[in-house]
Amino acid sequence: MDFLKGNKEDFLNFLNSINDENVAVLTHTDLDGISSAIFLNEILKEKGIECSYLNFLSLDKGLFSNVWGELIENNIEKIFVCDISADADLEDFEKLRKEFDVFLIDHHPFDGELESWKNVVKAGSDDCAGLMVYELGEELFDREKWRWLLDAVIIADFSFKKKENLEKLKENYSEINEENIFESISGILVKKIDANLTYFEKDLRKVYDMVYNKEFDKLEETYLIIQKEIDSFINKFEEDAEFFPEKNLYIYYFKPKFKISSTLSTLISLKYKTKSLIFIVEDTKDENYLKMSARNQNASEDMNKLLKKGIEGLEDANAGGHAAASGARIMKKDLDEFKKNLLS
Repeated sequence: MDFLKGNKEDFLNFLNSINDENVAVLTHTDLDGISSAIFLNEILKEKGIECSYLNFLSLDKGLFSNVWGELIENNIEKIFVCDISADADLEDFEKLRKEFDVFLIDHHPFDGELESWKNVVKAGSDDCAGLMVYELGEELFDREKWRWLLDAVIIADFSFKKKENLEKLKENYSEINEENIFESISGILVKKIDANLTYFEKDLRKVYDMVYNKEFDKLEETYLIIQKEIDSFINKFEEDAEFFPEKNLYIYYFKPKFKISSTLSTLISLKYKTKSLIFIVEDTKDENYLKMSARNQNASEDMNKLLKKGIEGLEDANAGGHAAASGARIMKKDLDEFKKNLLS
């Protein structure tokens, strides 16, 4: 794997600098974040280091400030941040770095300001954070024991679109390709884990523990509940979505019972690979805001740039992600202005 910034030596130096300090792991809320934390926890255990605090963060404004009190309460001194774009709130991330000794492992596009920072390892968007941690700690934990989880996260984060990552999958699934990948054993497992991440969004540690302990049978019942709702909105998509042919863009504003927008956007985008799609739902934490998941499977439109264009000039809005998959949050009152920005 080629890193855009930082390297394995930087990671090992930070790891070896930990003595008796309390260590925290802050990671994203998806399977990439979960796998990053599991691999990192295994590495820490092998080094005789206990993870004193683990939390899963959404890419919202003030994402680090939201857990500041708990970091202080747990006397945290060293922090690993995984699969979280500092660009989601650069000011908040800088504040974290000034107070704590922080190491960032991430694969999102990044602001040029990070170029001068130490303790940052960045890879390209095609290499998921879970794969990064797996490779950074390759001599430090039993990688074969966790190979099943590596395969799952490569699928979940669409890292298989990079040829060498698809070849990794073919070591275990010789017949796998982009068309059948989600019907493989690992692909089906990804769908079940994603469903549980949705269902237990307020208790992600529960899903982390199920994955860590390989309690796959516990994933099934929840998966069926979530899949039923996903199927319902897939069937309604053509009828309810707005289509803007001049931009080759679908905008789908819907009101799900569960937090399925990311999973739904991925599944529908696989059927509409030549289109740009933006899925909009109300923010469950604050009814005055909307959250968005954007997808473009063939990357004919950079969704990260498109959403950032959409939020230009909007109050208290943020956006970030990858060219093929990105997210944003805006105030509900600004939806019309957001659309004007997109279509201009």
